[in-house]
Amino acid sequence: MKIFIAGPIAQATYNQLKRFDEMKHYYETQGHEVITEINVPHLQLMNDTQIIADKCQKEPPETAWLIMLMHKIWVMAQCDTLILLPCWRVCPTSVALWIVAKEINMSVLEDKGLVIIDNEDELEDWFHRQIK
Repeated sequence: MKIFIAGPIAQATYNQLKRFDEMKHYYETQGHEVITEINVPHLQLMNDTQIIADKCQKEPPETAWLIMLMHKIWVMAQCDTLILLPCWRVCPTSVALWIVAKEINMSVLEDKGLVIIDNEDELEDWFHRQIK
């Protein structure tokens, strides 16, 4: 099975970042192929930021985030399962990955088990407001 691990990165503590490696190591020892959000190869995406920023009339930081999100979605979509680390609900990238995983019927697990979200509609509405 191929697993994609996602969670907050930007303002994460050392222990939160370390959890990516712990989970990766655990699942690899179980025989799974694992890609973490931290280890997604950036290829030449950042070189394209200015070109795309000019075309869509957005500032480069906004465009860079969008480009990286699209690339993470593409990498995640090639996996069988998405595992979300704690505090993923406060991270726009993680929420976007969750929504896409749900739409493509990908198995989604939280660090402690199956993701069950009571406020699913509220999260989707929040996401759609962010991209407008």
